[in-house]
Amino acid sequence: MILTILIGAMAAIFIAFNLFEKKEKYGVVSYKTIALSVTYVILAVIVGSFLDNFNTLFQGFHDSLTAAKRY
Repeated sequence: MILTILIGAMAAIFIAFNLFEKKEKYGVVSYKTIALSVTYVILAVIVGSFLDNFNTLFQGFHDSLTAAKRY
């Protein structure tokens, strides 16, 4: 869960900085850019969630290959 929050927050900060730079450079930010930025944050949270649960998935797979639970 911590990894999910961390990756999502980092993505949100970098995207907010990018939107601020575009606003300063062009004077306006389109709705398409904002929607794409929100999509990137959601994808970053999904990737963070997968990485956060990867150890749990691997541990279950490892236990099924070995006799760890049998003995």
